[in-house]
Amino acid sequence: MHVIDPAVLGELNERYSRVSGNVEFELLLGTTLVVIGTGASGGMIESFVRLGVKRLHLFDLDWVEAKNLAVQNFRHQDIGLPKTQALKRRLEECEFEKDNPAIPALKVITHGDFLAVSDDELSTLISEERREGRQVIFIMASDFHPVQARGSRIALAFDVPVFWVGIYRRGMAGEIVFYENGQENGRKLPCYRCIVAERYAHWDSHHLADHVAGVVKTGAGRSVGLPMAATFIDAILSHLVIGAIHKDVPDNPHGALYRRLLAEKRNFIQTQLDPTYRLGDEDIFAGVSGRDVVTFNTIFQQETPKPDCPDCGRTSGSIARLRGWRATDYTREVEAALF
Repeated sequence: MHVIDPAVLGELNERYSRVSGNVEFELLLGTTLVVIGTGASGGMIESFVRLGVKRLHLFDLDWVEAKNLAVQNFRHQDIGLPKTQALKRRLEECEFEKDNPAIPALKVITHGDFLAVSDDELSTLISEERREGRQVIFIMASDFHPVQARGSRIALAFDVPVFWVGIYRRGMAGEIVFYENGQENGRKLPCYRCIVAERYAHWDSHHLADHVAGVVKTGAGRSVGLPMAATFIDAILSHLVIGAIHKDVPDNPHGALYRRLLAEKRNFIQTQLDPTYRLGDEDIFAGVSGRDVVTFNTIFQQETPKPDCPDCGRTSGSIARLRGWRATDYTREVEAALF
Protein backbone atom coordinates (compact mmCIF):
# COMPACT_ATOMS: atom_id res chain seq x y z
CA MET A 1 0.00 0.00 0.00
CA HIS A 2 1.27 3.48 -0.86
CA VAL A 3 2.05 5.33 2.38
CA ILE A 4 0.81 8.93 2.59
CA ASP A 5 1.57 11.41 5.37
CA PRO A 6 -1.34 11.25 7.88
CA ALA A 7 -1.59 15.04 7.83
CA VAL A 8 -2.05 14.97 4.06
CA LEU A 9 -4.70 12.26 4.36
CA GLY A 10 -6.54 14.36 6.93
CA GLU A 11 -6.57 17.29 4.51
CA LEU A 12 -7.88 15.07 1.71
CA ASN A 13 -10.62 13.63 3.91
CA GLU A 14 -11.76 17.10 4.89
CA ARG A 15 -11.55 18.53 1.39
CA TYR A 16 -13.44 15.63 -0.19
CA SER A 17 -15.88 15.00 2.66
CA ARG A 18 -18.65 14.01 0.25
CA VAL A 19 -16.80 10.80 -0.65
CA SER A 20 -14.23 10.32 2.12
CA GLY A 21 -16.69 8.24 4.17
CA ASN A 22 -16.83 5.72 1.30
CA VAL A 23 -13.18 5.43 0.31
CA GLU A 24 -9.69 5.31 1.77
CA PHE A 25 -7.61 7.62 -0.42
CA GLU A 26 -4.42 5.80 0.52
CA LEU A 27 -5.83 2.58 -0.98
CA LEU A 28 -7.02 4.30 -4.15
CA LEU A 29 -3.65 5.96 -4.64
CA GLY A 30 -2.00 2.55 -4.31
CA THR A 31 -4.22 0.76 -6.84
CA THR A 32 -3.34 -0.02 -10.45
CA LEU A 33 -6.22 -0.66 -12.82
CA VAL A 34 -5.59 -2.64 -16.00
CA VAL A 35 -8.54 -1.89 -18.29
CA ILE A 36 -9.15 -3.79 -21.50
CA GLY A 37 -11.63 -1.92 -23.68
CA THR A 38 -11.80 1.87 -23.31
CA GLY A 39 -14.80 2.86 -25.44
CA ALA A 40 -18.03 2.41 -23.52
CA SER A 41 -16.09 2.19 -20.24
CA GLY A 42 -14.44 5.61 -20.57
CA GLY A 43 -16.79 7.36 -18.16
CA MET A 44 -16.22 4.73 -15.49
CA ILE A 45 -12.44 4.98 -15.87
CA GLU A 46 -12.67 8.75 -15.55
CA SER A 47 -14.62 8.37 -12.29
CA PHE A 48 -11.87 6.20 -10.81
CA VAL A 49 -9.25 8.82 -11.71
CA ARG A 50 -11.35 11.62 -10.22
CA LEU A 51 -11.50 9.60 -6.97
CA GLY A 52 -7.75 9.09 -6.70
CA VAL A 53 -6.62 6.11 -8.79
CA LYS A 54 -3.24 7.20 -10.14
CA ARG A 55 -1.96 4.27 -12.19
CA LEU A 56 -3.72 2.78 -15.21
CA HIS A 57 -2.81 0.48 -18.07
CA LEU A 58 -5.26 0.94 -20.95
CA PHE A 59 -5.63 -1.64 -23.72
CA ASP A 60 -7.59 -0.99 -26.92
CA LEU A 61 -6.72 -1.39 -30.58
CA ASP A 62 -9.48 0.89 -31.93
CA TRP A 63 -9.32 4.49 -33.06
CA VAL A 64 -11.90 7.18 -32.38
CA GLU A 65 -14.38 7.64 -35.22
CA ALA A 66 -17.17 10.18 -35.66
CA LYS A 67 -19.77 7.50 -34.92
CA ASN A 68 -18.29 6.98 -31.44
CA LEU A 69 -19.30 10.45 -30.29
CA ALA A 70 -22.96 9.42 -30.05
CA VAL A 71 -22.36 6.52 -27.66
CA GLN A 72 -18.95 7.00 -26.00
CA ASN A 73 -17.31 9.82 -24.04
CA PHE A 74 -15.15 11.13 -26.85
CA ARG A 75 -15.05 14.61 -28.38
CA HIS A 76 -14.63 15.98 -31.90
CA GLN A 77 -10.96 16.72 -31.28
CA ASP A 78 -10.45 13.02 -30.45
CA ILE A 79 -11.44 11.77 -33.92
CA GLY A 80 -8.51 10.00 -35.54
CA LEU A 81 -6.71 9.29 -32.27
CA PRO A 82 -6.27 5.85 -30.70
CA LYS A 83 -9.00 5.47 -28.09
CA THR A 84 -6.42 4.91 -25.38
CA GLN A 85 -4.60 8.14 -26.24
CA ALA A 86 -7.83 10.16 -26.38
CA LEU A 87 -8.89 8.79 -23.00
CA LYS A 88 -5.45 9.40 -21.50
CA ARG A 89 -5.67 13.05 -22.51
CA ARG A 90 -9.06 13.39 -20.85
CA LEU A 91 -7.88 11.66 -17.67
CA GLU A 92 -4.99 14.09 -17.39
CA GLU A 93 -7.51 16.94 -17.40
CA CYS A 94 -9.48 15.56 -14.42
CA GLU A 95 -6.65 14.08 -12.31
CA PHE A 96 -7.26 13.92 -8.57
CA GLU A 97 -5.08 16.48 -6.74
CA LYS A 98 -3.13 17.29 -9.89
CA ASP A 99 0.34 18.77 -9.17
CA ASN A 100 0.09 18.03 -5.44
CA PRO A 101 3.69 17.05 -4.56
CA ALA A 102 2.54 15.13 -1.47
CA ILE A 103 0.83 12.39 -3.50
CA PRO A 104 1.81 10.40 -6.61
CA ALA A 105 1.25 11.88 -10.04
CA LEU A 106 -1.11 10.24 -12.51
CA LYS A 107 0.56 7.69 -14.78
CA VAL A 108 -1.42 6.27 -17.70
CA ILE A 109 0.29 3.66 -19.86
CA THR A 110 -1.42 2.95 -23.19
CA HIS A 111 -1.29 -0.33 -25.10
CA GLY A 112 -2.81 -1.72 -28.28
CA ASP A 113 -4.10 -5.23 -29.01
CA PHE A 114 -4.49 -7.16 -25.76
CA LEU A 115 -4.26 -10.49 -27.56
CA ALA A 116 -0.89 -9.50 -29.02
CA VAL A 117 0.70 -9.09 -25.58
CA SER A 118 2.59 -12.16 -24.40
CA ASP A 119 2.13 -13.89 -21.06
CA ASP A 120 5.69 -12.91 -20.14
CA GLU A 121 4.88 -9.25 -20.80
CA LEU A 122 1.74 -9.46 -18.65
CA SER A 123 3.68 -11.18 -15.90
CA THR A 124 6.29 -8.41 -15.98
CA LEU A 125 3.60 -5.72 -15.89
CA ILE A 126 1.93 -7.26 -12.84
CA SER A 127 5.21 -7.99 -11.06
CA GLU A 128 6.52 -4.46 -11.51
CA GLU A 129 3.34 -2.94 -10.10
CA ARG A 130 3.39 -5.30 -7.13
CA ARG A 131 7.05 -4.53 -6.39
CA GLU A 132 5.92 -0.97 -5.76
CA GLY A 133 3.39 -2.27 -3.25
CA ARG A 134 0.44 -1.63 -5.54
CA GLN A 135 -2.76 -3.67 -5.76
CA VAL A 136 -3.49 -4.75 -9.35
CA ILE A 137 -7.05 -5.21 -10.62
CA PHE A 138 -8.10 -6.14 -14.17
CA ILE A 139 -11.32 -4.87 -15.75
CA MET A 140 -12.35 -6.74 -18.89
CA ALA A 141 -14.66 -4.38 -20.81
CA SER A 142 -14.26 -5.71 -24.34
CA ASP A 143 -17.02 -6.93 -26.65
CA PHE A 144 -14.73 -9.59 -28.19
CA HIS A 145 -15.00 -13.08 -26.66
CA PRO A 146 -11.32 -14.15 -26.98
CA VAL A 147 -10.29 -11.00 -25.11
CA GLN A 148 -12.81 -11.57 -22.32
CA ALA A 149 -11.91 -15.26 -22.18
CA ARG A 150 -8.25 -14.45 -21.69
CA GLY A 151 -9.19 -12.69 -18.48
CA SER A 152 -10.25 -16.01 -16.96
CA ARG A 153 -6.82 -17.56 -17.27
CA ILE A 154 -5.11 -14.33 -16.22
CA ALA A 155 -7.06 -14.43 -12.94
CA LEU A 156 -5.91 -18.01 -12.39
CA ALA A 157 -2.33 -17.75 -13.60
CA PHE A 158 -1.37 -14.43 -12.01
CA ASP A 159 -3.59 -14.40 -8.91
CA VAL A 160 -5.21 -11.03 -9.59
CA PRO A 161 -8.84 -9.94 -9.10
CA VAL A 162 -10.57 -9.71 -12.48
CA PHE A 163 -13.93 -8.13 -13.33
CA TRP A 164 -15.88 -8.67 -16.55
CA VAL A 165 -18.73 -6.51 -17.83
CA GLY A 166 -21.03 -7.03 -20.80
CA ILE A 167 -24.22 -5.67 -22.33
CA TYR A 168 -27.03 -7.90 -23.59
CA ARG A 169 -29.30 -7.42 -26.60
CA ARG A 170 -30.10 -3.77 -27.43
CA GLY A 171 -28.85 -2.65 -24.04
CA MET A 172 -31.89 -4.11 -22.29
CA ALA A 173 -29.83 -5.99 -19.70
CA GLY A 174 -26.25 -6.82 -18.87
CA GLU A 175 -23.87 -8.77 -16.68
CA ILE A 176 -20.91 -8.49 -14.36
CA VAL A 177 -18.66 -11.38 -13.34
CA PHE A 178 -15.76 -11.19 -10.91
CA TYR A 179 -13.19 -13.69 -9.73
CA GLU A 180 -10.46 -13.83 -7.11
CA ASN A 181 -8.10 -16.77 -6.96
CA GLY A 182 -6.01 -17.73 -3.97
CA GLN A 183 -8.29 -16.15 -1.38
CA GLU A 184 -10.01 -18.06 1.40
CA ASN A 185 -13.39 -17.63 -0.26
CA GLY A 186 -12.27 -16.77 -3.78
CA ARG A 187 -10.71 -20.17 -4.42
CA LYS A 188 -14.17 -21.73 -4.21
CA LEU A 189 -15.72 -19.35 -6.75
CA PRO A 190 -16.64 -20.59 -10.22
CA CYS A 191 -14.33 -18.99 -12.74
CA TYR A 192 -15.53 -16.90 -15.68
CA ARG A 193 -15.42 -19.91 -17.99
CA CYS A 194 -17.53 -21.98 -15.59
CA ILE A 195 -20.20 -19.28 -15.60
CA VAL A 196 -20.33 -18.58 -19.34
CA ALA A 197 -19.44 -22.04 -20.65
CA GLU A 198 -22.20 -21.81 -23.28
CA ARG A 199 -20.55 -18.68 -24.68
CA TYR A 200 -17.31 -20.59 -25.21
CA ALA A 201 -19.20 -23.43 -26.92
CA HIS A 202 -21.01 -21.00 -29.23
CA TRP A 203 -17.80 -19.18 -30.12
CA ASP A 204 -15.90 -22.40 -30.75
CA SER A 205 -18.67 -23.69 -33.02
CA HIS A 206 -19.35 -20.52 -35.00
CA HIS A 207 -16.27 -18.26 -34.92
CA LEU A 208 -13.14 -20.04 -33.73
CA ALA A 209 -12.02 -21.37 -37.12
CA ASP A 210 -12.22 -17.90 -38.66
CA HIS A 211 -10.42 -16.40 -35.67
CA VAL A 212 -7.41 -18.71 -35.86
CA ALA A 213 -7.35 -18.20 -39.65
CA GLY A 214 -7.06 -14.46 -39.14
CA VAL A 215 -10.54 -13.47 -40.32
CA VAL A 216 -11.61 -10.31 -38.49
CA LYS A 217 -15.02 -10.60 -36.84
CA THR A 218 -17.19 -7.53 -37.33
CA GLY A 219 -20.53 -6.47 -35.92
CA ALA A 220 -22.17 -4.57 -33.11
CA GLY A 221 -20.52 -4.63 -29.74
CA ARG A 222 -20.86 -3.56 -26.14
CA SER A 223 -22.17 -0.10 -27.03
CA VAL A 224 -25.27 -1.41 -28.84
CA GLY A 225 -28.43 0.23 -27.55
CA LEU A 226 -28.58 3.46 -25.60
CA PRO A 227 -25.20 4.48 -24.13
CA MET A 228 -26.86 4.92 -20.75
CA ALA A 229 -27.08 1.11 -20.49
CA ALA A 230 -23.31 0.84 -20.23
CA THR A 231 -23.28 3.77 -17.78
CA PHE A 232 -25.88 2.06 -15.56
CA ILE A 233 -24.08 -1.28 -15.46
CA ASP A 234 -20.66 0.34 -15.12
CA ALA A 235 -21.96 2.15 -12.01
CA ILE A 236 -22.66 -1.22 -10.37
CA LEU A 237 -19.29 -2.53 -11.53
CA SER A 238 -17.55 0.55 -10.10
CA HIS A 239 -19.06 -0.05 -6.66
CA LEU A 240 -17.83 -3.64 -6.75
CA VAL A 241 -14.30 -2.61 -7.79
CA ILE A 242 -14.26 -0.06 -4.94
CA GLY A 243 -15.36 -2.94 -2.71
CA ALA A 244 -12.46 -5.10 -3.89
CA ILE A 245 -10.01 -2.27 -3.19
CA HIS A 246 -11.46 -1.89 0.34
CA LYS A 247 -12.05 -5.59 1.02
CA ASP A 248 -9.87 -5.57 4.13
CA VAL A 249 -11.32 -2.36 5.60
CA PRO A 250 -13.81 -3.54 8.27
CA ASP A 251 -16.10 -0.50 8.32
CA ASN A 252 -16.15 0.32 4.60
CA PRO A 253 -19.67 -0.35 3.22
CA HIS A 254 -18.46 -1.32 -0.25
CA GLY A 255 -15.81 -3.63 1.17
CA ALA A 256 -18.48 -5.21 3.37
CA LEU A 257 -20.72 -5.93 0.37
CA TYR A 258 -17.81 -7.38 -1.58
CA ARG A 259 -16.81 -9.63 1.32
CA ARG A 260 -20.40 -10.84 1.57
CA LEU A 261 -20.54 -11.63 -2.16
CA LEU A 262 -17.29 -13.57 -1.87
CA ALA A 263 -18.51 -15.48 1.19
CA GLU A 264 -21.83 -16.33 -0.45
CA LYS A 265 -20.12 -17.04 -3.79
CA ARG A 266 -22.32 -14.55 -5.65
CA ASN A 267 -19.88 -13.53 -8.37
CA PHE A 268 -22.33 -13.51 -11.30
CA ILE A 269 -24.50 -10.39 -11.47
CA GLN A 270 -27.21 -9.76 -14.05
CA THR A 271 -29.07 -6.47 -14.24
CA GLN A 272 -32.20 -5.55 -16.16
CA LEU A 273 -32.88 -2.16 -17.75
CA ASP A 274 -36.12 -3.09 -19.49
CA PRO A 275 -38.86 -5.19 -17.84
CA THR A 276 -39.61 -6.81 -21.22
CA TYR A 277 -36.11 -8.23 -21.67
CA ARG A 278 -35.92 -11.97 -22.34
CA LEU A 279 -32.86 -14.16 -22.74
CA GLY A 280 -34.19 -16.08 -25.70
CA ASP A 281 -37.63 -17.07 -24.44
CA GLU A 282 -36.67 -17.10 -20.75
CA ASP A 283 -37.53 -14.31 -18.34
CA ILE A 284 -34.42 -14.66 -16.19
CA PHE A 285 -35.62 -11.96 -13.76
CA ALA A 286 -39.20 -13.19 -13.20
CA GLY A 287 -38.40 -15.30 -10.16
CA VAL A 288 -37.02 -12.33 -8.27
CA SER A 289 -40.06 -10.08 -8.08
CA GLY A 290 -42.92 -11.76 -9.94
CA ARG A 291 -44.23 -11.38 -13.48
CA ASP A 292 -46.66 -8.55 -12.74
CA VAL A 293 -44.19 -6.15 -11.17
CA VAL A 294 -42.72 -3.48 -13.48
CA THR A 295 -39.22 -2.82 -12.21
CA PHE A 296 -35.53 -2.90 -12.97
CA ASN A 297 -33.81 -5.80 -11.23
CA THR A 298 -30.28 -6.75 -10.32
CA ILE A 299 -29.63 -10.32 -9.21
CA PHE A 300 -26.46 -11.58 -7.54
CA GLN A 301 -26.38 -15.25 -8.44
CA GLN A 302 -24.67 -18.27 -6.93
CA GLU A 303 -23.13 -20.36 -9.67
CA THR A 304 -21.34 -23.67 -9.14
CA PRO A 305 -17.75 -24.44 -10.18
CA LYS A 306 -17.61 -27.05 -12.93
CA PRO A 307 -15.24 -29.93 -12.12
CA ASP A 308 -14.50 -30.37 -15.83
CA CYS A 309 -13.92 -26.68 -16.57
CA PRO A 310 -10.91 -26.49 -18.94
CA ASP A 311 -9.60 -23.42 -17.11
CA CYS A 312 -10.03 -24.00 -13.38
CA GLY A 313 -11.35 -27.53 -12.80
CA ARG A 314 -10.93 -28.59 -9.17
CA THR A 315 -7.20 -28.43 -8.73
CA SER A 316 -4.73 -26.84 -6.40
CA GLY A 317 -1.24 -25.48 -6.83
CA SER A 318 -0.20 -24.44 -10.33
CA ILE A 319 -3.47 -24.53 -12.24
CA ALA A 320 -1.80 -23.93 -15.58
CA ARG A 321 0.52 -26.91 -15.03
CA LEU A 322 -2.08 -29.26 -13.61
CA ARG A 323 -4.74 -28.47 -16.20
CA GLY A 324 -2.23 -28.66 -19.03
CA TRP A 325 -2.87 -25.25 -20.60
CA ARG A 326 0.10 -23.15 -21.58
CA ALA A 327 -1.18 -19.75 -22.77
CA THR A 328 -3.64 -17.39 -21.13
CA ASP A 329 -5.26 -17.07 -24.58
CA TYR A 330 -6.88 -20.46 -25.16
CA THR A 331 -7.31 -19.76 -28.88
CA ARG A 332 -3.52 -19.83 -29.32
CA GLU A 333 -3.48 -23.44 -28.19
CA VAL A 334 -6.21 -24.27 -30.69
CA GLU A 335 -4.29 -22.50 -33.41
CA ALA A 336 -1.14 -24.49 -32.58
CA ALA A 337 -3.16 -27.72 -32.66
CA LEU A 338 -4.79 -26.89 -35.99
CA PHE A 339 -1.72 -25.66 -37.79
